[in-house]
Amino acid sequence: MKGNLSDDLSIIGLRMGKGKESRVLTVLRAVLDAYEDQEDAVTFGEIYEILTHESDFKASKAWVHRILKNLVEMGLIRLEVPDALRKKYIANLVSVVTGLEKLKDESREDLDSQIGVLKERMKRMKDVDCGAVAQEFVEFLTGRKQRLSSRFVTGVDELHRVLENNIHGPAGPGDIIRSTMSWSGPFMQGSDKRMMKYFDSAKKGVDVRWLVDVVVFLSIDHSEAISVQIASRMLREVIYLQKAGYKIQINLYKGGSTYNQSSLNDEHVALIITEEPVTATFVTREFNKDLIDDVIRNFDDFWKGSVPLLGATPKQMEELGLLESPFLVETMKKLQESHREAEK
Repeated sequence: MKGNLSDDLSIIGLRMGKGKESRVLTVLRAVLDAYEDQEDAVTFGEIYEILTHESDFKASKAWVHRILKNLVEMGLIRLEVPDALRKKYIANLVSVVTGLEKLKDESREDLDSQIGVLKERMKRMKDVDCGAVAQEFVEFLTGRKQRLSSRFVTGVDELHRVLENNIHGPAGPGDIIRSTMSWSGPFMQGSDKRMMKYFDSAKKGVDVRWLVDVVVFLSIDHSEAISVQIASRMLREVIYLQKAGYKIQINLYKGGSTYNQSSLNDEHVALIITEEPVTATFVTREFNKDLIDDVIRNFDDFWKGSVPLLGATPKQMEELGLLESPFLVETMKKLQESHREAEK
């Protein structure tokens, strides 16, 4: 059998095995030959007689009956009268096409099911925080609970898992999440989905504070992963949350050096070290109290002199140099258009 044919049949779901021709193929060929010779449905006896002339075919009649039954179930051959006591079989190009289509559909359904399982497994795997699992695992093995006071983080996905499990997850009413953004780079891809975590935290009663360097907006262009439409939609969500009484604010600052970080109160800090590749360190107060105090103090000092993005006057925008940002100008224009549409 040609390699491509064998591969195609295997993909469809008809596996022939290796080495000699399989008994399923041999029986199918016998039915095809018998039907073609007499152009009529054939009996088991006629099929078996052909098979006895196969020098290496030594299967019993019971075994051939089972193979025929299997071929009928696959749809590669069909019964002339399904309920008849003395069964007669039909096999031709039409029946083979019908059978292969049936096998193909079944295989596709099986693959779809497997894909669903694999996607769910991939999603579950992506969401697993190895730091949290390690703590539980060690406690299970030793009976002693240990806290992870620091860890090194690589990649945007791992960073956001750390934020989910150590910043957003434990945050609740009265807590403060402080986040800074000094550059965009790899954080643009999927930023709308990640911002949802901050929106969800605000809805839990957390005071969410975003401090953004104006350089970020000046460096974004339309070729990057975040669009004007996505950015305006995110800002609309911020406005909605503010009107609903939730505490979430995005402020702008210009000049000076801040830590690029996300923190929960003065307890946990994810400190971003490099942009390409993304590397960060997660630190608890227990591990380095002085560092965390310095991060929070630095943030609060800049926050006092910052300008709310959604409340900035044209003069403030000009002073910040943001009128030179086509991306931000178009985003705010899109935001105003959506407000006008909503008021109609």
